[in-house]
Amino acid sequence: MLVAGLVVLGVSLLPVGSWYAQPVVFAGLYAALSLAGAGCLWWLALRTSPRAWSVALLTIAGFVGLTQVGVLVTAHQQTTPDTIAKVTELRRMLPAGARLHSLNLAHHMFVYHWGDLPRIAWPRNEQEWPAEVEYFCFDVRDLVGREIPVDWEEIFQVPCTKHREQEHQMRVIVGRRRGARATVPEATQAN
Repeated sequence: MLVAGLVVLGVSLLPVGSWYAQPVVFAGLYAALSLAGAGCLWWLALRTSPRAWSVALLTIAGFVGLTQVGVLVTAHQQTTPDTIAKVTELRRMLPAGARLHSLNLAHHMFVYHWGDLPRIAWPRNEQEWPAEVEYFCFDVRDLVGREIPVDWEEIFQVPCTKHREQEHQMRVIVGRRRGARATVPEATQAN
């Protein structure tokens, strides 16, 4: 308990760049509570009453809860890319009425934030490419050992991971087929 508090405090004060570094005020509070918890357990170790064991159990549970909710959740929030902001930026980038299609299954995090996303099977050649598909996306992991059989350009990337260090591995690439005629769904065309 004490070691955990001191490690979090040390990592937060020193410029080591660890993913679990905390805001200094919280790190100090966490270290102080860890010290108090360790002292409480040390003192309770000499007691054999059921009440002492209950207090010891509650002390350990409180420490575990504080570590999970305080240290780990804060670290997670600090290292997670802002997928929502990237999806919002992509929506603004695409022309009005443009429809985005997914080659095979897009990453579930992207689909969750994007919403309705028609899926098409990965075309093996240009003849299998649906004529109405101008804008498309795919999970970068699907590109391994495959190619996109049309002339296209990458226009955007959306990170779909819980850690910035993995952004290159887990992302959705958005592309536009070159030479495709811009198509606007009938529902958005002016009468």
